[in-house]
Amino acid sequence: MLDILLSPDYIIFTIIGVIISYFIVKKLFKNMLYYAIVKRFVNKSKRLRKKKYNGLMLVEYTKQKRKKNTNSYKKLKRRAKRKVKKYFIYKIDELPRIVKYTQSKLLKKSRKRLTIIIKNERKTVKKFYLTIGVKPILQLTDTYQCLDEMIQFFHHLPDAILADKDYDIFLDHEGILITYKIS
Repeated sequence: MLDILLSPDYIIFTIIGVIISYFIVKKLFKNMLYYAIVKRFVNKSKRLRKKKYNGLMLVEYTKQKRKKNTNSYKKLKRRAKRKVKKYFIYKIDELPRIVKYTQSKLLKKSRKRLTIIIKNERKTVKKFYLTIGVKPILQLTDTYQCLDEMIQFFHHLPDAILADKDYDIFLDHEGILITYKIS
């Protein structure tokens, strides 16, 4: 069999077959390595969510560091603003990786993105992707007076994505619904 493959008649087909199989094995190895790295990040982020980036503890902290009867980012004091901004920056880094981990297979990367949707009854008021940055989230908290709710939403969102469940928060005073969609 080896003599036939190495004969001058079939040497071109043998070389092409070896090159194609090399690229296939290389692509499979690269995807498995990427999947392992993202899985390690997801496990590390679970520990960080409990200790350093705990949204529930941040809500309690920000209640003490704001002006009375307010629930927006711009009414926070200086140190609380830094903590909230740092929390949202971490969430913007964490959530797309969790989406890629849950939506990808071992041998295939996912191209799906996380979209945060703000709805007023049935009408979509605002839609934004987390790759844009922190500014839309902070503007949203100032517009709708929903800082605590957004922090809680982002705190519970990774668990909902990992469990593949729907998750949303309804704001009574504004009449809006904050939800997510993976598309």
